[in-house]
Amino acid sequence: MTIAYVKDVFDDFTDRSGEFVDSLCDNIKGLLSLYEASYHDFEGESTIDKARAFSTEQLKKYMKGNEKMNLREQVDHALELPRLWRMQRLEAHWFIDQYERQGDMNTVLLKLAKLDFNMVQSAHQESLRSLSRWWVDLGLGEKLSFIRDRLPEHFLWGVGMTSAPQFRASREGLTKLCCLLTAMDDTYDLYGSIDELVLFTDAIERRDNQEAMECLKDENLFRSLWIAFRLADDLGTSSDEVKRGDVPKAIQCYMNMKEVSEEVSREHIRGLISEKWKNINEDRVSPSPFPREVVDAAIDLVRISQCVYQYGDGHGSPDKETKDRIMSLFIQPISLDA
Repeated sequence: MTIAYVKDVFDDFTDRSGEFVDSLCDNIKGLLSLYEASYHDFEGESTIDKARAFSTEQLKKYMKGNEKMNLREQVDHALELPRLWRMQRLEAHWFIDQYERQGDMNTVLLKLAKLDFNMVQSAHQESLRSLSRWWVDLGLGEKLSFIRDRLPEHFLWGVGMTSAPQFRASREGLTKLCCLLTAMDDTYDLYGSIDELVLFTDAIERRDNQEAMECLKDENLFRSLWIAFRLADDLGTSSDEVKRGDVPKAIQCYMNMKEVSEEVSREHIRGLISEKWKNINEDRVSPSPFPREVVDAAIDLVRISQCVYQYGDGHGSPDKETKDRIMSLFIQPISLDA
């Protein structure tokens, strides 16, 4: 979609000066759709930037009123994090709950959605049981008592990237990788001496498939994804990690460079993530040497990172929100009673 075409589409909603007309303010559902759509923008689309600013301002004004609770929940949910940025599996669960509360719901469609969710959840439970046996047999949790034993959280990453039942092998492989990477991370941060870590790093580098890494590094899409992922991680973990003596993160670097408060710095980092999503939106529709499934899984990595680090370090120190999400995704089926 070209910038010129986008501008023509929005001409129906703006006045001669290019500002959005006041009559749109009365249509909250329309504003909500406009807000969500604005996050699919590319870099340089100033009209869509105006649409986002306008819809955000009007939705925040709406939240100060005393309207229907169901719609308020939808608006609050969107303002917290747009749908495009959310983990798709969790968003499906949330939307089923919201749809059930609507007076004009299609009961057959609702029941089908619930059945589908529960069937996929059952497949995920089977994977989680298999992974639990693998982790116990591996014995790392017992031999390396200092590492984080976070199998459900690791599985959350795997499901976040590949939730479809047919990708079970990929999902379980990603979970195992996450377990091993966390063990390595804890070895570096908490246990190993300098001499030991030099030897450990050398051993790892001798097994590093380098050509593949260089290929990923040259791709614009993956470069934007890694940056967005890293910034989301910093938003959730920087405070605790810096207190433990870790190196300054993006937030602290910007605070020191610009001499601003932590909240101002955090808002700046959120803006950088938003800018990277514009690059991701554009790159995802551009030709790529990678299969569509690989591109989608990489984009979902950013989504799950924003989910895990939304309220803090949901990976290293799982918060209530992360635990509740794991319960709703893997343990508790959705009730079929309408």
